Amino acid sequence: MVVLDGFDIKAKHNVCNSLMWGPDGWLYGCHGIMSTAHLGAPGTPDKDRLPFNCGVWRYHPTRKKIEPVAWGSTNPWGLDWDDRGEMFITNCVIKHLFHVIPGAHYQRMYGQDLNPHCFGLMESCADHLHWAGGDWTSSRGGVGAHSETGGGHAHAGAMVYLGDNWPDEYRNRIFMSNLHGNRINQDILEKRGSSYVAHHGKDFLFANDSWFRALALTYGPDGGVYISDWCDTGECHNNDKVAPRGRIYKVTYGQPKAVETDVSKLADEELVRLQLHKNDWWVRSARRVLQERASAGKLTANIRPQLVKMLADQPEVTRKLRALWALHVIGGADEKLLLALLDNPEESLRVWAVRLLLEDRKASEAVASRLGSMARQDRSATVRLALASGLQRLPLEQRWSIAEGLAAHGEDAADPCLPLMIWYGIEALVPADPDRAAALLEKARIPLVRQFIARRIAALAG
Repeated sequence: MVVLDGFDIKAKHNVCNSLMWGPDGWLYGCHGIMSTAHLGAPGTPDKDRLPFNCGVWRYHPTRKKIEPVAWGSTNPWGLDWDDRGEMFITNCVIKHLFHVIPGAHYQRMYGQDLNPHCFGLMESCADHLHWAGGDWTSSRGGVGAHSETGGGHAHAGAMVYLGDNWPDEYRNRIFMSNLHGNRINQDILEKRGSSYVAHHGKDFLFANDSWFRALALTYGPDGGVYISDWCDTGECHNNDKVAPRGRIYKVTYGQPKAVETDVSKLADEELVRLQLHKNDWWVRSARRVLQERASAGKLTANIRPQLVKMLADQPEVTRKLRALWALHVIGGADEKLLLALLDNPEESLRVWAVRLLLEDRKASEAVASRLGSMARQDRSATVRLALASGLQRLPLEQRWSIAEGLAAHGEDAADPCLPLMIWYGIEALVPADPDRAAALLEKARIPLVRQFIARRIAALAG
């Protein structure tokens, strides 16, 4: 059964790829730059479809909703989440890695962002390239200086390793295929400001075949990593001929034990206990089954109390987050619970409470008021980034107080993400109420926000 269409196959590559279930129960995917899709359920009129080109979109399996997550990059192929539920995508042609902030507009290889009033686009979180510069075609083959830096500019696949087979030093590092270099790169993620910076780690795996074209990497139930190899012509406009064939490799540390993998056979209580498993394959699979059972009305009544207890009792924040995500997908994270989490000392829990409170693109007066006070008072740049991201999910009238609070943080002026994310949330306010926007301009302590408000007001006058 087709639930979503409107992808333009004339784009020839990177049309729709990297489908992954997110921790929030949505199905996420990437789309490339070569054409604009018009997404919707079969039969949806053109006027009601979502126009979308390069970036990340998501679809909810029970609400039947499609929405953009972030715009930009060039030809993204591969997405994954770290242990705190932060999303990353790998990208081809320009820089290879982006920390995906909902509502962000990222740099593109060419073309105009679908919103002409962005005025500025966000950069990759990587502090390096995987090729030695120059024309991208010079990196094909990944030799010489290109090999020393990582092999080439063309990437596919993304995996944040959260399995339990490889040594712990690899946990929360992100791995990706380098198509020109016939290898697997790894980047080391470091928290910086409101977001992350990715450093070049030692290249992880080298193939002895110049036709090695790994497209996807994923860890499995025993913690070993599967790598799919396309092994065909057509990579980055390379039209040499080779007999097309596919291969799947598995990379393990030692000899992992075989395991029974059919989580659908497990009892509800066992699925709850799996939220504490070290290997996130089990966590994600169990969460998906819990969501399916809840949607079908087949979940036992004692599951929510067990997850609430796990959220309260677990000492490790990543385990608390798993309990929260499981509660959310079964419909058990209500406004009272999420409002209480806004006072939690762990910033990642506050971040996710903000995101989940705004998932339906609306907020009660209690929620809107609380978010406004957080925008003024929360000391975490990461939480302020979540609030800035959430602005775009609110009705215009509810944005003002939050926007004013965020724009008053002069210490965020040099942050790589916050000034632009605040602007993206404010932009629609300017034409709606230019006088109030002018008053906000006078109060703002972030130069870029002031500059862009003035530019938008001037565009209205022109």
